Amino acid sequence: QSLLQNYVRASGATLDRVDVVGEAKVGDDGVAGIPVQLTAHGDIHGLVSLLRQIEEGGELLLVDELAISKGAIREDAVEPLSFTLRLRAVWAPPTEAS
Repeated sequence: QSLLQNYVRASGATLDRVDVVGEAKVGDDGVAGIPVQLTAHGDIHGLVSLLRQIEEGGELLLVDELAISKGAIREDAVEPLSFTLRLRAVWAPPTEAS
């Protein structure tokens, strides 16, 4: 969660929530992950910056879903966006010693 909070802060967006939304499990793609939902708001540049950090960051995060909605245009002509990402923080389940 703190990693995602740092990514949002660095992107210039504003974090609304970041929550673990389920138990760690292996997905249909065979990748084990902890499901996380992040909700934030900002402009398109903040969203792109956040996605770039997720892609290029040191930790492996997989985006499973992205939902974007727009807000009312502000007086400064900026059109704010609200976005929600469902992603998985990839992890290696413990293995039994042989």
